[in-house]
Amino acid sequence: IKEELNDADLRKIVKQVKDAGLLNETYFISVHQSNLLSLQRLDGVNTSQLQYVYGAEDFNKTTSVTSSVIDWCISNQIDLDTRQSLVYRLQTAGRQVNVWTVNTIEKAYDLVNKLHVDMITTEYMLNTEP
Repeated sequence: IKEELNDADLRKIVKQVKDAGLLNETYFISVHQSNLLSLQRLDGVNTSQLQYVYGAEDFNKTTSVTSSVIDWCISNQIDLDTRQSLVYRLQTAGRQVNVWTVNTIEKAYDLVNKLHVDMITTEYMLNTEP
């Protein structure tokens, strides 16, 4: 969710997802912390479905993830979606880390197997077949 939305608009989105029968399979990902905090209060949405995108806004595109961002994710039980790989601290607090945007199988392999990220976001279907 790239725009900051009010509670009514977020309820509409959740209702559409729920009506489509996809609520349990959907991650709500937003660049705005306020959207995620509002989503937490909506019926049927749980914290394992929420991810904060860090590094997508003008003010943080070139800034590494800070301790305050990690603290916010941990205290609000919201996962982190980032280009950075500060995995260990979040995972030990029970949060998952999704790294974006990964468009090669080699990079995906390194992130998952060497840095132990939980998920990756890609713009393509990464084919492991020759």
